[in-house]
Amino acid sequence: MTQGSTSGARRAAAGDKVARPPRPALVELAAAILVVGGVLSILSSIEVVLTLGQQGQPVDALSLLSLAIGLGFVVLGVLARYGRAWLVAVNVVAVAAFLELISATIIGLLFGALDVFVVLALFWERPWFQWRPPSPNGP
Repeated sequence: MTQGSTSGARRAAAGDKVARPPRPALVELAAAILVVGGVLSILSSIEVVLTLGQQGQPVDALSLLSLAIGLGFVVLGVLARYGRAWLVAVNVVAVAAFLELISATIIGLLFGALDVFVVLALFWERPWFQWRPPSPNGP
């Protein structure tokens, strides 16, 4: 068997794979909102930690928890963009939206409204997340 026939067989096998449908724009937007919101949360948490450190006050666990939540939002945004963990993302973002909306602050209402949009967008595009390649043995 020659090298050319081996690579041709690989291409034929790769061509048999069924590709995932293209990523919907709402999924891209929802993932971007999660990632940007998470980065903003991380940056504001770092600012709080640095301010507390400059004032000589101890850094409390809530500041570190806020940093972890921001990192979690970034991870969920990336996972949702690639079609993974959408149900986890919906649940976490729904809880965050509720907590932000009941905070009754302008920033809380803004981020809460963005989180509600993310939840609705992910539910709207639910079939894209549930797509599975067809079975080689038939339906």
